[in-house]
Parts: sequence; structure tokens; C-alpha cells
Amino acid sequence: MTKPFSRRKFLQVLSQTGGAALLGTVAGPSFSVAQQAGSGANIVVVNLLGGLDGLMAYPFYEGPLVDPIAQRLRPSFAQEQSGVLRIDPQTGISSKVGLHPEFAPLVRVAGDKMKIVQGYGIPDNPGRSHDTCQVIMSLGRSDIHGAQKRGFLARLMDLKDWDTLQYWAFEVSNPSDVNTAKKAPVQLRDLESFGYRGTYWEDRAQVSLAGKLKRDLLELQQERGELAGKFLYENRVLHDTAGLVQRSIINQEVGSNDAGDYDDESSVGVQLRDIAKIIRSKETRRDLTYAGKDQVFLVSQTGYDTHSDQANPHRAEKSLSGRLRELSTNLATFYRDMQLFGVARKTYVILYSEFGRTLYQNAPANYATAGTDHGYGSTTIVLGGNISSGVIGEPPTLAEIQDEQFNALRPRIDYRNIFAEVFSEVLGVAPELVFPDSSYRYEKLGILS
Repeated sequence: MTKPFSRRKFLQVLSQTGGAALLGTVAGPSFSVAQQAGSGANIVVVNLLGGLDGLMAYPFYEGPLVDPIAQRLRPSFAQEQSGVLRIDPQTGISSKVGLHPEFAPLVRVAGDKMKIVQGYGIPDNPGRSHDTCQVIMSLGRSDIHGAQKRGFLARLMDLKDWDTLQYWAFEVSNPSDVNTAKKAPVQLRDLESFGYRGTYWEDRAQVSLAGKLKRDLLELQQERGELAGKFLYENRVLHDTAGLVQRSIINQEVGSNDAGDYDDESSVGVQLRDIAKIIRSKETRRDLTYAGKDQVFLVSQTGYDTHSDQANPHRAEKSLSGRLRELSTNLATFYRDMQLFGVARKTYVILYSEFGRTLYQNAPANYATAGTDHGYGSTTIVLGGNISSGVIGEPPTLAEIQDEQFNALRPRIDYRNIFAEVFSEVLGVAPELVFPDSSYRYEKLGILS
């Protein structure tokens, strides 16, 4: 009787065979031409980790909330009204909301395809813990105890019966985001580290051959049984995917367009650059299995837990403005690439964060190190596709923002409705299947035109 592979042995061999950069296993894609199912939509989900301060990133520039926020709540962070970037129309809204000046690069290329969604968050006030709110948002349900630990993105992939290469997850922070029941998504840090690294004297053909030999060597292992078979199968897929990245994806030319270039010193820049390469390969290589098919990409950016130095000019890159600048410039380059590739009409970008920040800053006005603490509701944007500019949701009341005891925005929009509308309208998936929480009731927001 042969001994099955242990998880430790699996990971050890995976590392030895050049797959260490893949942070999870992949399973299921074929690499021959498939039937062209779906519309070829690209949905990019950007998780802003740490709790983005929606009041600062999307400030009010007109109406009764402007002065109280500037004079009493946040004297260190108040944005000059003249500098706020404006999205129209906002007919009938008393307190008008815009975007932080650092969003200027993105507004220049996508301002007419951008919806601001204010007052979104997790229903029922789940607390202000990063971990709790991240888990709830990832799962897409509030009844998390005893529920399947499968995130809504993983559930989407299962419902659509997608092939592996239709869901790419970069720098996964919530395991439930990729905990599919069927085929697994591709999980990785970045494309450059995924694949086979040659020595300086090896050319591309030699490196490719080395990868093939490593895969072939796996066939010589003697273990048998269900677990060993799964191990071999998933490793074949891993090596085939690595080869695909090297042959058809990694050398795609992206960026360096009239909106700028991707910042290779920025994690979110590297992730968006890699996604642009995958999407361009889909458009230029019609023989690939994911050509013409829908795809989802999960991206993350850290640095939004701004308990201090939220607007400190002496630590500009660590401030919220620095984070937004990094996000905006790379998203602008990405969206301009989508326009140049002819796929902007079927590309959607959804930003979200686990919660907002407190209404009141946590230090006196003359403290440069002032910041905000964990809050509740927040504001975000969705852009691309057939979205038209505008604002969704109602601003808070004056009494709400001056509530020092609760000290946070109360969401009026269930965060799931943002994703549900895009998934249902673009991918044709019923919201109640993606979000099976018994208490959830889908409400269309009007994000898409």
C-alpha cells in the first residue's frame, strides 16, 4: 500500500518544481481553443485594506455639511472646496460630494464613466474590527457562523462554472475569496515571479525546456491514489499555466500611454500592469481558452489604516493623499490601456474597503500626526463599462455627522448591492445566488446606465 502525499510534501515538491510563487494551487483549465462563451467582460475588484476614510477621499464641497466638517470634525484634513473634483449630475442633492484632488489622473480618463456611491457598508453594525469586517465582506453574508467559508467571488466562479484562468487573484488577504468548491482560481503575487527563472546563460527556449522537464519529472513519482492523482493533475495545470504566462502574457506591451505608466515600485501598480497584460493577451491571442470569456481580477492595496499622519506633509507618501495618488495614477494608466485596447466598454472597476473612519479626527488641529480611527459607513466609486457619471445614495444629516458618541457614518446602502448589480447586469448571475444570506434583499442602485 502506497503512502499518500501529505500537505507538507505537496508544498515541498511544489516549491522544488518552480511553483513557489503561486500562493495556492490551480486546477482545471484546458489549453486548447474553447467555445466562445460569455461577453468577454473584465471585472476588476480593488480591495483597499485598512479602512479608507471616505469623508476625506470623497469630500463634500457644497451644502450644509461643509463647514461643520472643516471647522469642528476635521480641522486638520479639511479640503479646500475649490480643489475638490466634481462629478455631475447631482440634481436635488443638498450636500454635493466630489473626489480628492489626487484622483485627478483617473478623472481625466474616466470621469464620464464614474459613479460615486455614498453611504455604503455592512448592515447591522458588525463592529469595527478589521478582521471581522474583512471576513464578512469576503463571505458576502452576515450569518458567518456555521456557514460555508466560501467568499462571494469564489461563489461567483462556482456558479458560472468558470475555468481557472477566468479568475485571477493577486496578493490574497482573505482565503475565503478563493475558496472555490469546483475549479480553483489562479493565485499569485505577480506575473514576473510566477514561472521558471533561468540563469543568466540560458535563453528563453532553454528556460521553457527546463519547465517542461520539471513537469515531466513529476510523472515519475510512484505514489498512487486519489490524493496523489490530484497532486499530479494540479501540478500539470500549474506548469501549463506558468508556460502560458511566459509565452502569451508576460511579454505583452502595456502602459507608457498618454495617461502615464505603471509604478513598478507600487504593489497596486504591478498588479494592474499584470492584469492589463492578461486582458491584452485575451484580445490579441484568440487561440487562448479565455479569449472571449468573462474574467474577474482581485487586486489589493494596503495603507488605509490612518490612525496617524493622515495628512502629515512630512510623511506625504504614507499619508492618505499618498495612497490615493498611487491608486489614481495606476488606475488611470490601466483604464487608458483598456481604452487603447478597445475593451473599456466591457471593463468595470469596483473599489471597496472594509469600513470607513471616525467622523472626528483623533488629535487637536495643530497636531500634524492627527488621524482617524475605525468607523463604519463610507463612500466608494465604480467606473467603466456603460456607467455614466453621477452620485448614488443620500448624504448624512447634520445631526448624524455631529454624533460624537457613535462617531461614524451609518451606511444606507448594503455593500453587496454594488457587486450584485454589476454581476447581475454584466454576468447575468442572480444576486440571491451570489449572496445567499437569508436576510439579504437585493436593491438595484442604478450604477449602470
